[in-house]
Amino acid sequence: MTTSPAYFELNFRPNVILVSVVRRFVTEFYRRFFDPDSTSRVALATHELLENAVKYAKDGETTIRIQVGTSTPTTVEIVLRNRARDENIAQIRELLAGLARAATPHDFYQALLVEKAKVKDGSGLGIARVVAEGEMAVRYEVVDGDIVVISATTTVGPQGR
Repeated sequence: MTTSPAYFELNFRPNVILVSVVRRFVTEFYRRFFDPDSTSRVALATHELLENAVKYAKDGETTIRIQVGTSTPTTVEIVLRNRARDENIAQIRELLAGLARAATPHDFYQALLVEKAKVKDGSGLGIARVVAEGEMAVRYEVVDGDIVVISATTTVGPQGR
């Protein structure tokens, strides 16, 4: 018998309050299985990706799925799916291209912090923070013309490590 990965999935219209609620749920749920650093990174990425969905989802509908792999080392993948406008898709593409060109994700994130320090809204720091501080690999794809699927993947340590 093949073991399939464990996951949970939420389909909803996130708002600022619900982003924090989901982050607290993720923290409480995964702290029982992962070491504190891994739990914190997964919660951070969940928060940042959902916060982006609140700001940029075209119709407000969002699906988030957090999937834990069954192999060793254990992997976690956070997948966010929502409709997006062309200009937001272009921003994601540019941001991930910049991360790929950077010497390190941390260097790119620090430069972006300086560049966006005076921007009041839509700073574009979320995905860069997931990569730099969350130590996650992020990729995206666009399906059906305007549905953006962003995946953030990392390895995690077991609780009690």
